Parts: sequence; structure tokens; C-alpha cells
Amino acid sequence: MSQSDKAFLITVNTELDAVIVQDILKQNSIPSLKRHKGMGEYLTIVTGMSSLGIDIFVPASLLESAKEIVEAIPL
Repeated sequence: MSQSDKAFLITVNTELDAVIVQDILKQNSIPSLKRHKGMGEYLTIVTGMSSLGIDIFVPASLLESAKEIVEAIPL
């Protein structure tokens, strides 16, 4: 997924939530990319968790489909 092709989908609170969302998107043939906010990735490595959130991105052309899928996930 190129930088210009990606669109913001959702911010989740935990790594587990990110894994769940990405797995469900993958099952529906939608690639995704996660990006920790701020120093979130560093905090996750050091402390095992981050309270900054994790952004999930998908291809812009699949954004609407991804939104419908994510709305059905009880996070």
C-alpha cells in the first residue's frame, strides 16, 4: 500500500484490538497497515502497552467497505 493510496480507518486502544481488526479485514481481502501514535510503539516495547492508540489504515479505494466491516466489530 503506497503512502498516497492509504486512508485512515480507525484508532484502536490496544494491540489486541489492532490484531482483531486487521485479521477481520484480511479475511475480507482488505489489506491494512497499523501505525502507533507518537511514541506508542516504543512504549509497547518497553512497558508492554501504550495508551496512545493505534491507527489502522486501508487502501483508499476500499475505505467504505472497510468501514462497514469495522462497524460490526464489538471493540
